[in-house]
Amino acid sequence: MLVTVNCQKSEFEPDDLGSLEIRNIEIGTKNSKIVYAGSDLHIEGLIEAKHGLDQVKVEITPQVSGYGFAFDRTYKEGFNGLKEATFHQHILIPKGIKPGLHNFLFILKDLKGNTKIVRDTLKIENNPNLPEFKNAIFGMDGKVARVEATILAKLKIDRIELEIQSSVWNKAVIYNHDQIKGATSYVFSKGIDMTNAPSAHYHVNCTVYDQQNNKITRSFHFDK
Repeated sequence: MLVTVNCQKSEFEPDDLGSLEIRNIEIGTKNSKIVYAGSDLHIEGLIEAKHGLDQVKVEITPQVSGYGFAFDRTYKEGFNGLKEATFHQHILIPKGIKPGLHNFLFILKDLKGNTKIVRDTLKIENNPNLPEFKNAIFGMDGKVARVEATILAKLKIDRIELEIQSSVWNKAVIYNHDQIKGATSYVFSKGIDMTNAPSAHYHVNCTVYDQQNNKITRSFHFDK
């Protein structure tokens, strides 16, 4: 169950009630609150900050101390001063991490010092059949968003999807030709031309599906 807590250094002013909110939260794909070790954790939410946002902090800690994955990062660049923002990040959960339940915190702070905390639970699971990215390189090559990696799939690759998302421009390409479909190893080197894409903050997702519908996603983001 998701719980939200409002707190502040000093007493809340009546005008500040509801002044800092995060809605439509997703923790994991389709808000499943589950992520597999070796894959990216998708997190997203719509933030409203009446007094302007100062920062967003994400904390993940294992419910059993020292047993699992720990993460603590503050995001300020690109959010500071905004009154409305979409928070969308992908966090790589290392392969081999111990599975189990983890505490998840969103901590929002506005420019007036108000703080809002959203608490939830994240479950990390292991799937030994999950496809893998090896020697992955993600980034911009001139005006092309490019992904290069050796992809391994015990249960054979079904398809690879490369997707670019933003609030103003989206594009997706599916690769499932004969050299990919049915392979257990494939050297993937593809890109999407961004020449005609407008200036915005973009997320690039590369997802590999095997023939049993196991999937893994790796992501990066950039400003154009």
